Formats: sequence, structure tokens, C-alpha cells
Amino acid sequence: MTPADRVSSRRSPGCSLHPPGACLIVLLLISALGARAIGQTVPREFSRGEQVVVTLPNGDVLQGVVRSDNGLELVLQHDLLGLLVLPLASIEITRDDPLTMPRDESVTWSGNLAMTADGSLGNTEDARFYTRADIVRRAQDTRDTFSVDYAREKESNDTGKRETSKDQLMLQWQRELITQGSPWLPTLIVSEEIDKQKNYDHRGSARAGLGYALIDTETERLVPRFGAGLSKKFGAEEEDDILYEGFAGVDYQLDMTSHSHFTITSYFIPAISESRQYRTLSRGELRYDLDDESRWYLLLAFDHEYDNTPDTGDDRNDFDYWAGLGLRF
Repeated sequence: MTPADRVSSRRSPGCSLHPPGACLIVLLLISALGARAIGQTVPREFSRGEQVVVTLPNGDVLQGVVRSDNGLELVLQHDLLGLLVLPLASIEITRDDPLTMPRDESVTWSGNLAMTADGSLGNTEDARFYTRADIVRRAQDTRDTFSVDYAREKESNDTGKRETSKDQLMLQWQRELITQGSPWLPTLIVSEEIDKQKNYDHRGSARAGLGYALIDTETERLVPRFGAGLSKKFGAEEEDDILYEGFAGVDYQLDMTSHSHFTITSYFIPAISESRQYRTLSRGELRYDLDDESRWYLLLAFDHEYDNTPDTGDDRNDFDYWAGLGLRF
């Protein structure tokens, strides 16, 4: 056997009929296909809180939030099924692309309206009226709360004539931005106060900050908030400039039983542009549903405002409490 014959015999069967350059191309193609196959079986790492879509071996598709990814198993939070542990080798994962994947655009509305009225006739003629309404709009990435509070009181003066002692309307809109998998809640609060017993026509304010959901379950919610904003009084004899303010407070809701519900909101609002000037605003209610099927409920509520630099003739504390009947809708 000649040396050329021995070299030819050592060639692989697939390359015996082709020149060495063709064999190299075949080997490169095989390597590329193998790398592609490996790349398909090894998924990318996904970060905690990321929205993903998982395709199971049987073709079913699940959409949820990543809780952990150790390279072997993926822990997925599903809205209905809860926490799922899925082996990465047997599933296909894609990131939830808002341009191509379906999103939950459902919006829910809820609200309540409560009021009370009482008075007296005879030696004194007094009348009091309070009403409160809240409307909540929930979407996938936002939560809006619209609140209206109105109080009106008439009392007899020393001459027996009835005079209006309180005529106040409070309007507020609060928006929370919800990020899937994150407890942080960017918050915007805009309010308008119209009080005919003050030395101004109305006071507007706007505040922005962050909330953090320490507790967020079906029966309990605790969200501290902090941030900054501004307020301005309009229509005063000497119209004030814009007052820059900070704020820190908490929102707390608790369903004590299926019929009993407790809510309180309290904020401390110090002035930034004026030293030693601050306000506190608090609002709370205890609600008792009459029965499971009825939308009616009994309400015990209070509102409290403290201003350490009140207008001339006003007290620092303004505290109202009342009981009434409410309706959920």
C-alpha cells in the first residue's frame, strides 16, 4: 500500500469523496446546528417581578410574574393557580411584549355614599348635615380614588337667629401607579377645599410621592407614603403665594369580619417655604354591613384637621364626627 493509499484510508467515510475544504464546511455546519439546539434548550435568565409567558409541553400557555429562577426551575406567580414550580428544560419562555402579547385591560369600579342629618327646634334651632362619597377605579396598572366630603352646620346665636357655622366641601383625587411584582406605589394626590367660613374662597393643593405596600392582602392593606407638593389659597384679602410642603402619612384598611370594616388615613404636612408651619389631616370610618345581600351599611366616621397657624378667629383643631347610613355601589 502506498503512502497516499494509507492517508486516504484514514479519512472519514463522509469525506472520502470530497476535498478537505468541503469536509471543513460540513463540520462547521454540524457545529452550528448543535449550538443552535443547545441554545434552544437553555433558557435565558429572567429577573424577579418580570412578566413572562410560559408554553407547557402539552401546548397550554400560562402568563404570570417570575418569583425566582435558579437555572433549573422557574417559580411563576399565576393569578388563579398561585405559585407554580416549572422545570426549565421542558417549557418555553418568552417575555411579555406589550406590543404582541394580550394584556388584561379590565377595569373595575366600586363606590359608596353615606350621609346623616340631625337638628333641634325650640329654644335653639340647630341643623347639621354630613355626606361622604368615595369612588375607586381599579385597572391593571393604576388605582384611582375619588373622594367627596361635605359638611354644613347651622346654629342659633345669642339672639336666637340661626347662622351658618360650617359650610365646607372637600374634593380629592388620588392615583397610584402599580408595577407588577413591586410594592412601590408612585402616588399623585390633588385636592380642592372650599370653605365659606374661611377668609379665602378655596385652597388647592397637589402632592406627589411614593407609597410602599407593607401589607396588601384581600382583608388588610397598609401603605405608608411620603413626598412633597404645594398649596395655594385663592380669594383671600391678601392672596398668599404658593406654599411648598412636604408630606408623610399612612393609609390603612382592615376587614375585621365579613361585615365590619375599618379605614383610616392620616397625613402630616409641614411647610417647606415657611418654617414652623404645618398641618395634619386625618379621616377615618368604621363600617358595618347590614347583611350579606344588602348594599346598605351603618357608618361611624370622623374628620380632623389641625393647623398650627390658623386664620384669625379660627381654632387650631377642627374635628367632626358623625354616624349615618350608607350605600355601596
